[in-house]
Amino acid sequence: MLDGRSHGLEARVFDAVERLLADGHRFEDLGVQRIASEAGVARSTFYVHFRDRSDLLVRLAERVTEPAFTAISRWVDAGTDGVEGLERTLVVVVAAVRAHLPVLHALSEAALRDPAVDELWSSRIDGLAAALQLRLLDERNLGELPSDVDPELLAQNVAWSLERNVARHVRRMRAADPVADARFATGLADATWRSLYGRVATV
Repeated sequence: MLDGRSHGLEARVFDAVERLLADGHRFEDLGVQRIASEAGVARSTFYVHFRDRSDLLVRLAERVTEPAFTAISRWVDAGTDGVEGLERTLVVVVAAVRAHLPVLHALSEAALRDPAVDELWSSRIDGLAAALQLRLLDERNLGELPSDVDPELLAQNVAWSLERNVARHVRRMRAADPVADARFATGLADATWRSLYGRVATV
């Protein structure tokens, strides 16, 4: 278990990487020495806490995406929180993604070259899909979904659709616009509800 000092040092490294990415540096061009210098730590100290740059990026991505995954997981787990709850959740997810867009862009680029990084993001989305699959399976067993619905396939399609659509929206509109974000959340929530239940949501 890490003590408070270790957590503080790792947070300094994470913050340093975010600053460098926000300033326009590409992650693939950032060497360990540059990152360590920005964070004010020794290169040797960096390797005490991180195996390599890929390990750093994976853990940073986990940190910055936690609010978004927590929000959507709560909606999945709630079960009874319908389309309006999904709309509210997607507004939170969009804001969380936008707040750390340079990190997520670096993650996307790194995933094309590094299987370990690609596995991280895939496992996060697949984990969300697995939770949604359990909800859909319960709903099918209760007769709330048609008996021929495949919960696994439907959950995978919905989880990856949410990820792609949110990422596309944020990249197209990097500056926060509450009206546009709310309109997007409403539209995506409605489309997701139709995909899940084959009908327009009733509120």
